[in-house]
Amino acid sequence: MEVKTQKALFDAVEKQLTDRKLQTARQPGSPSAQIGDTLQAIIPVSDRGQPALMELMIGPIDGNVSILQLYTTVLTDAGTDRRELEKALDSLNFNCPIGAFGFYENQFYHRMTVPIFEDPVIVQANRIIFTIGAISSIISVFYDRIIELVSGKLTAEQFLQSLPSASA
Repeated sequence: MEVKTQKALFDAVEKQLTDRKLQTARQPGSPSAQIGDTLQAIIPVSDRGQPALMELMIGPIDGNVSILQLYTTVLTDAGTDRRELEKALDSLNFNCPIGAFGFYENQFYHRMTVPIFEDPVIVQANRIIFTIGAISSIISVFYDRIIELVSGKLTAEQFLQSLPSASA
């Protein structure tokens, strides 16, 4: 994806996010298409509207297809003893319908990548907005229990028992 097309796409996504009263910011990338700008948004990830930082980055695969990565920092401090959360991670990801949760250093995140094709910018922007909403909803389903697990209020076993069953 050309840098000017990426800019137009992020402009359209940013407008829709700000129209929804979400805070956004841009982080400049390099002038090459491989390392373009990052669009950041503060999205709600719990019933109480707890904020999380989502970062959107686009990287090319070939001339017609690029990949959009949506990286959401769920917790900036997953605690010094995160063994219970690590024990629950595989089951949490099994129950997560799109994307996956993981750790980077002391950060707990949700990450998803989706292909971006050579469609009109507004079509792509609408897909991205839908995806952001889906990710926000998915994180919201698990957020309170993740906090309880990290804080020690739940064990990994209790957390796993609280997950929605596959048959539900």
